[in-house]
Amino acid sequence: MYLQNWYQARGRRFVWRRATNLFGRYGVTPAKAIRRIDGCLETLAALGCAPTFPTPGIIGSDIRDSSVILQDEGAEIARCTVISTLTSVHCLCLPRGSSL
Repeated sequence: MYLQNWYQARGRRFVWRRATNLFGRYGVTPAKAIRRIDGCLETLAALGCAPTFPTPGIIGSDIRDSSVILQDEGAEIARCTVISTLTSVHCLCLPRGSSL
């Protein structure tokens, strides 16, 4: 199992510090991520730009409402499929309403 090998290679101390760091940075709820995305949209809008957010297709159906809100604010949602973890990511940019 990959996770078990990953844990053994890094040790308990590293895993604990990493988890603490990630939870501190991103939180357990989506509130921090929403603030970051809103800040990104505001900054880019002030510059006359709009972002493209690559979104893994596997979680796409879970965030349909959020993606419509982002698209209403000018963002483009790209549904991505990982072709190879070492080589590339294939992104398909779709128009509003059909991105998921």
